[in-house]
Amino acid sequence: MNTSRMLITLCLLFCLASCDMASKPAAKGRETPPPGIDLSTPDKALKSYWAVLDWGLSPTSMPTPEQLAAMKRISDTFNRVVGPEMARPARVERDQEVFERDIMQVSVETASRAVILARVRNVSPIPDGVEATARDLKKREDGDPYRYVIEKIGDDWRVTEVWEQGYGSSGWSRTFRSRKSKPMVPTMTFQGA
Repeated sequence: MNTSRMLITLCLLFCLASCDMASKPAAKGRETPPPGIDLSTPDKALKSYWAVLDWGLSPTSMPTPEQLAAMKRISDTFNRVVGPEMARPARVERDQEVFERDIMQVSVETASRAVILARVRNVSPIPDGVEATARDLKKREDGDPYRYVIEKIGDDWRVTEVWEQGYGSSGWSRTFRSRKSKPMVPTMTFQGA
C-alpha cells in the first residue's frame, strides 16, 4: 500500500470512527502519553515504531472533539452524495485493531544501517456478522512480510524506510517514502475518485 493510499485509508477510518465518538463524552485519560521509546538498537527502534503506530490508532489518542465534529461533517456530507448502499452509518462502533508482529531476521549491514524482515498479522477479532472468506482467513494466518530499513542518526537508530510485499507477490514496494526519496508520480485512485 503506498503512502497516499495509507493516508486516505487512515483519514476515512478516522471519519468513520468519529461518527460514534463525537457523541460520547471525552474519556478520562484521553490524553494518553506516547509510549516509551528505545532507539538504542535496530530491533528496539522497530519495536518502538510499532508501539507508536499502535498508540496513534488507539482510542485514547484520537482527535479532539472539535476535530471529530469536523470529520463528522465530512462523513455527513459524503452521505448526501451517495446512494444508501454506499452511505456511512451515523454511528460506527470500532474496536482498535490488534496486530501480531514477529521479527524474522535482523541484518546489520554497516555500523549505521540495518535491515529487518518481519511478518505482521492482523489478529483482531472478526466482527459479529462478518463472513470471512478462505482468502481472508489465509491472509490473517500468513500475515504480510515487511522490510524495514533502520539507520543510525546521531546516537539513535531510526526507521527510515518501510517496504511491503503484496499478498501473493514476490516483489517489494515502498510503503513509506522518506524526504530524501524522489517524488512519486500520482497514479493512485481510490473508491472511484
